[in-house]
Amino acid sequence: MHRLVLLLLSIGLFTSPAAADVEVYTVKPGDTIYAVARILQVHPKEIIALNSLDDPDLIGVGMQLKVPSGAPERPPREVTPEELELMAKVIYAEAQGEPELGQLAVGRVIVNRLRDPSFPDTITDVIYQPGQFLPVESGLPETVPAKFVELAKRAFSEEDPTYGALFFYNPHKTTRPDFWATRTKLVTIGNHVFAR
Repeated sequence: MHRLVLLLLSIGLFTSPAAADVEVYTVKPGDTIYAVARILQVHPKEIIALNSLDDPDLIGVGMQLKVPSGAPERPPREVTPEELELMAKVIYAEAQGEPELGQLAVGRVIVNRLRDPSFPDTITDVIYQPGQFLPVESGLPETVPAKFVELAKRAFSEEDPTYGALFFYNPHKTTRPDFWATRTKLVTIGNHVFAR
């Protein structure tokens, strides 16, 4: 009996809690790690690490890949013109001067948070969640160029350049490097690092 208890304890201690966050994907003709990652909106490094791949180019049809499973998304809902305008102001304030893809990526972080059950469920609440967007605390602009409203709209419909990021930061300006060290870095676009 004592051995059984020890065995059960050791299984519990050495079983990864992340195992529940993993699904299996069967490689199809034409698949690459990078294509699968983009479809699943995860970073390729996550799939490579989960599968201990030395060479990510050596995958074959029928191969079973472990892939991260995401939290269930909230269903999409209607976005008001006022919400798009607010989102455009945040994109402008956070990313003016960044490449257009970087501006779109900032908008996509807001969309990703809106769809993630661990964040508020309206654009306004996501943006005004305390401590999340510095320009909200220092003051958003009254108006922004129409281009930024278009970027806000595109953030809902275009492919996610952030691979599902929920956070972003400028590593040259951050005052919280210890916090960012705990986040999974997914991609760098312009001066921003996008993370989960």
